[in-house]
Amino acid sequence: SYTIVSCNRTAIVSALPELRNGYAVTAIGEGAFQGCTMITSLTIPDTITSIGAKAFAGCTSMTKITLPSRLTEIPEAAFIACARLGSVKIPDTVTGIGKNAFYGCGGLSEVELPESLELLGEMAFAECGSLETITADGTERYTVKDGILYNKDKTTIYRASTALEGDVYIEDTVTDIAAGAFSLCEKIENVFFTSALMHIGDDAFGYCGGLKSVHFAEGLSSIG
Repeated sequence: SYTIVSCNRTAIVSALPELRNGYAVTAIGEGAFQGCTMITSLTIPDTITSIGAKAFAGCTSMTKITLPSRLTEIPEAAFIACARLGSVKIPDTVTGIGKNAFYGCGGLSEVELPESLELLGEMAFAECGSLETITADGTERYTVKDGILYNKDKTTIYRASTALEGDVYIEDTVTDIAAGAFSLCEKIENVFFTSALMHIGDDAFGYCGGLKSVHFAEGLSSIG
């Protein structure tokens, strides 16, 4: 089988091949399309089952990507800084989304997490300033309530919708706010913590330009 390892950065590519010399193209290597700023829309065939870290990092013109149906992981920084990527359908076969996978995808407005998802990496959707809709219907390990993505027992907040505004009350089950969880939530004004909260991750409230006050409580042991 073949692995795609690099692409000319000036190339205009809209679809990847399924076959080469009679053999299947089954993988995309680390950084293979990094910085390919001429790609606007891309379809990845179902023969491809793995994508390497930073595979599409910095593809700043990409607005749409169709992921293969047998993909099992979206690795670290796979789509970091794909600023114009508008929405993404994550296949039901994906069990892991890596650290910084969609970090800085400023145009990303909607994410539907697959039922198969078991692991969501740190800052996977951090600094996605347009991310208003997050759904996790059917997932065993994650849940969404009032625009906030939690683990199932609601002890950790992973990501909040940027549509949140005004006062935000952190539920008393929450012990951890993950890195980047409320980043670029520019409409929130006042945040209220309970004594259950122990840890606030790096960049948790980064670039929350409308934030006026934070009401801390006893129990907090670290602020990133």
